[in-house]
Amino acid sequence: MFQKIKRIVLGRSLKSDELDHEKFSVLWGLPILSSDAISSVSYACEEILMVLIPVLGLASYRPLMGVAFAIICLLMILVFSYRQTISAYPQGGGSYIVASENLGKTAGLVAASSLAIDYVLTVAVSICAGTAAITSAFPSLLPYKTLIAFVMVSLLAIGNLRGMRESSILFGLPTYMFMISILIMIITGIIKVLVLKEIPPVSADLHQPMQDLTLVLFLKAFSSGCTALTGVEAVSDGIPNFKAPAQKNAKRVLTLLACIVFMIFVGVCFLATMYHVVPNENVTAIAQISSHVFGNDTLMFYIVQATTAIILTMAANTAFADLPLLFSILAKDGYVLVSLWQEVHV
Repeated sequence: MFQKIKRIVLGRSLKSDELDHEKFSVLWGLPILSSDAISSVSYACEEILMVLIPVLGLASYRPLMGVAFAIICLLMILVFSYRQTISAYPQGGGSYIVASENLGKTAGLVAASSLAIDYVLTVAVSICAGTAAITSAFPSLLPYKTLIAFVMVSLLAIGNLRGMRESSILFGLPTYMFMISILIMIITGIIKVLVLKEIPPVSADLHQPMQDLTLVLFLKAFSSGCTALTGVEAVSDGIPNFKAPAQKNAKRVLTLLACIVFMIFVGVCFLATMYHVVPNENVTAIAQISSHVFGNDTLMFYIVQATTAIILTMAANTAFADLPLLFSILAKDGYVLVSLWQEVHV
């Protein structure tokens, strides 16, 4: 009975010679290894406004786009650097391998520790953000935030235990749905304001600026908005997860990732300036924008919220895809205890 339940939930066991068929193509590698970076743009704009609005008030939207383009410039630098990493280190491992070979093992272990902590926090932050997107659409679910987060993590774990090929389809489709829905929202919002000349309302929460924009404030907003760059390293970390030619496929995914992040991040920030989005503890920036663009209680509003919640949850899947690979490399170098049971009984 237990074996039947295990097979239904986790799927059949794979033979060693079947593992090559489990690797990612460009089509499915993009949503799996890029979901963290793509999802980050849904709240990066909000993080910038949380810094600017308390100080600049209504004047916050002028420097917003400047901060956004500065972050995009940094994204291009990162993508260029990671493309070089992919060429030089096809075995994956990202920062750990690069730091170890060029700066020594101590620097490599610091990088590996940072990556491990980052992957754990990615799960926590992504699940919480996904839960916030759900409760923004359905405020009655606010008392059940913890339960919703627990269910999300459980589903991710089960999906990944079924194997990379099945998880790529299971988790890849929602990522593409998010991209499409957000692009529809951006295009619709721009048309309504710039073509149809709709005048968005100005929130009563906005006040006149208390001071002018300073370099320190700009840099603080820039650092907060750099959450949009979270997860860019995942592609270079997980090169062995791609089908042959792995390096070429990884570079293609990284380039596509940069283009998608550019379009969505700049588009969301532009809509935020037009619709005067104000950060709210219970309603996300994406929810406010989609409410202005499509109206409350419309099908597209709920589609945007649903796909946003899913992509934020899928971002946690980056940790499931890359952390085991990082630990396997660390284990080969003798820095990870693979089995406590084996150590005790040797």
